[in-house]
Amino acid sequence: VRQWSVSTGAGTGVQRVAVELFEPAKGSQNIRLELENFTTGEDQRALEVPRIRARDVARQQGVLVISSAVGLRADVIRTAGLVQMDAGELPSSLGRGSWDFAYRYSTMPFALQIAIEKIQPYVTVDALVRAYLDPQQLRLDMLAVFNIERAGVFQLELDVPEGVEVRTVRGRRVGNAAAVAVDTHHLGGEDSRKLFVSLARRALGKVGLELQLVRDLDVPQLLTPTGTPVDIDLAIPRVAATTADRENGRLIVLAPDSLRVDAARTDGLRSVSTAEAVKGMGDEATAAPAFTPMLAFVYSQDPVVAVLAVERRRPYVTVRQLLTAKIEPGVIRYDATFFYDIRYSGVRSLRIDIPADLASSIRNTTTGVRDKPIEPPPDDVGEGSVAWSFTGEREFMGAAQIRLTWERKLEKLDVGKSVDIAVPRLEPRGADRAWGQVVLTKAETIDIHATGEPTGVRPIDPQHDLMPGVTISGAARAFEFHDAWSLSVTATHYALEEVKRTSIERALVRIVVTRSNEVSVQALYRMRSARQRLMVTFPAGVKFDTRPVRINGQATTLERGDKEDFFVGLVGQDPASPFLLELRYTLSDAPGRLAYPVFPDEPAVQKVYLSVFFPREQAWLGSKGGWTDEMVWRPDPESVLANWVPIPRQDEGSLIAWVSEGIGASSGNAGGLQTDGRRYLFSTLRPSAPPEGALAMVMMNQRALNLIVFLLIVGSGLILVRGQASTRWVAAGSLLIAIVLLGVFMPTFSLQVTDGVLLAAVLVVLIVWAVWYVARTRPRDPIVLARRAARRDAALAALSAAVTGSSSPIPSAQVVGPPMDAGEAEPGQSDRPAPDDQDDKGNR
Repeated sequence: VRQWSVSTGAGTGVQRVAVELFEPAKGSQNIRLELENFTTGEDQRALEVPRIRARDVARQQGVLVISSAVGLRADVIRTAGLVQMDAGELPSSLGRGSWDFAYRYSTMPFALQIAIEKIQPYVTVDALVRAYLDPQQLRLDMLAVFNIERAGVFQLELDVPEGVEVRTVRGRRVGNAAAVAVDTHHLGGEDSRKLFVSLARRALGKVGLELQLVRDLDVPQLLTPTGTPVDIDLAIPRVAATTADRENGRLIVLAPDSLRVDAARTDGLRSVSTAEAVKGMGDEATAAPAFTPMLAFVYSQDPVVAVLAVERRRPYVTVRQLLTAKIEPGVIRYDATFFYDIRYSGVRSLRIDIPADLASSIRNTTTGVRDKPIEPPPDDVGEGSVAWSFTGEREFMGAAQIRLTWERKLEKLDVGKSVDIAVPRLEPRGADRAWGQVVLTKAETIDIHATGEPTGVRPIDPQHDLMPGVTISGAARAFEFHDAWSLSVTATHYALEEVKRTSIERALVRIVVTRSNEVSVQALYRMRSARQRLMVTFPAGVKFDTRPVRINGQATTLERGDKEDFFVGLVGQDPASPFLLELRYTLSDAPGRLAYPVFPDEPAVQKVYLSVFFPREQAWLGSKGGWTDEMVWRPDPESVLANWVPIPRQDEGSLIAWVSEGIGASSGNAGGLQTDGRRYLFSTLRPSAPPEGALAMVMMNQRALNLIVFLLIVGSGLILVRGQASTRWVAAGSLLIAIVLLGVFMPTFSLQVTDGVLLAAVLVVLIVWAVWYVARTRPRDPIVLARRAARRDAALAALSAAVTGSSSPIPSAQVVGPPMDAGEAEPGQSDRPAPDDQDDKGNR
């Protein structure tokens, strides 16, 4: 296009656009025109779509598409010369657009009239109002979720109560509702009670809005307990009717425990539970920690009128008293602590009645609390008591604590002498509920017990039944009381008796004997000790590792004293807490007895396990010493002859866990000993010191043992092969008796030798005996030879009778043929044995 111009025909109302090209057009030529028309308000209702006609053309046809902007709705009023099209039939250049209507025309002119209407948004609101009622202020937190449909909005309007201050207006994400983008807000309208919230961008869909309103309360009845409720008008913020088409709201009234809140008037409200009121509002509906939900309601579009009856509660005071008395020679030290819990309202002072004879010696050690006697004395003070008042820098509210201490002389106690002690009673007054505990501690040489008839007290366990948060070390007696009480105790002085300061509760000694005859030892002891240094004696020829001593898994120093005495430092260990002592060392030559470390101070030793590892080629034949084996015998799955092997009843891991029980993760290095070979387990109670208490194990090479057993059985069988049958029976019976006696008196050795090797040797002997009998003994047996001759004579007699017809036998001399050998079968009898011969074989 070179240039174009617009001209208007006079009186026609038609504009003509003249387009001048650079050169004459031939073929296809595309021309695009952009037009716009500004309409008035009334023209918005009906719009005639303009027609654009190409001049001097033979035929004009085309496509007409209509698209309305967001927020507008278009309806077709009249059409002429147009055929409606489907969106899929549009040309590719128009197919990517979003069109409300699409038409095709084949000729000019055509007519299309549409009605344009602005779409109004449809807004629903789900609101949660939390009213925090404080004695001096009312705070209203509103969380509203707007669901905006059809069209977006750029402004929200809310009606706020009169006399409130708008503190915060901001967007808040609630569940799947995004936070609305707040630009500015201001109060306007009549009486400035309408809050206009302008948005930074259009809001459409679900959005969340949060605002906070504050109103000061000038109600003196809420500051002090009066016993009379006061009415408070609770006006809540609402979404303006010009913004929301429908509103569903929830109202929760929250107040501190110091206020009692009831509903005096609830127009347009329905009472529900607090859980139902906050349902669906997410974590943002969580109340402030210092406030408790009192009332909960739901409301809708109807006007809401809420009037609350609020009363300031009077103080509710509970007190628990902990009175401790430490009895020592010559003095009793008292410590009385009062734990107050003051709820609902504060109190200016606290009152405690104390015995008059202690008034001059009691000291108040509470920081920031002053004490003084009440003058004049109250009428309800008991006889022999003085009323004291305690005040602080401000009112007492919540948790408060008062501590009093004093001492009282005690006459000297000789050994075996007793003295009666009356425990003084301090009484807190003005409390709704009071209770307490008396805890008595003492010196090590003094014993105490209740005497007389205590009233109002009951004994409790000082280790488990003390009030929460209280732990008193060394408590000997404890009592609990409610209301009035009295208690007297008797203290008796006793002399101390020396006891053992070290006790070994559990022990595990692990010994590994290598093929090179070296021994590695690890000794684990779960023990308690009141000593600072523990003496240890090791076996002769000991060699230590780089870290031979560990306490609770931590390496410590091993000190050497005179001769062969060694010392382990225990500084910093609590005598009442168990610890794990680990000792490691090696020996160059395996001793005949397996010794272990000894504590010369003679500690009280409990159960000890001894776990010994020997090479697998060594066979265990027995043991000596005061030890019990903890093993069961089972067939060895790795042995071809199914030999019996001892299997410990407990594995190493369970024993290490047993000895380190109660120590914790600090004993994690206890299982670091490298082991090899077959394991043997023994146990004992209170073992004696080596060498008397050491364990002696008799070991022998397994192959040598098997060879000796085999040769002994087979050699004995070969010696007896030429003997009489009775001799062999006696030998077999003796072997069985020997095995039974070994099982009774030497069970370990018996189980070790009665295995597959013994059975194989016995089987070899039986086979040799059987072969010898068949090959040598039977052919020369006179009884067998006689039976064979008898059978031969009988056969000859039968033959003679058959030949001569006579029953008289034929003499043996008349039988033709060579004489038969003693081992040769008779004629006709070679194929089957005679019955007598079979019986003879069975008997033999």
